[in-house]
Amino acid sequence: DTYSLEELAAAGAKRISVGGTFARVALGAFLRAAREVKEKGTFTFAADTISHAEVSAFMAPPAPAKGTRE
Repeated sequence: DTYSLEELAAAGAKRISVGGTFARVALGAFLRAAREVKEKGTFTFAADTISHAEVSAFMAPPAPAKGTRE
């Protein structure tokens, strides 16, 4: 089972660490894609890709708050 951020906060958590989980999730997706190509010779995994623009937008610094200067 897993808990939501809301549930963890309600339980008193002040900080939540995912450690290397994001990296392992990415490696898992890589392995599933590589196995598909190796075992089936297909590329349906590519339907799950995101655009460069989406990555850039997500990684962009937040806009300054209204009424503040950069």
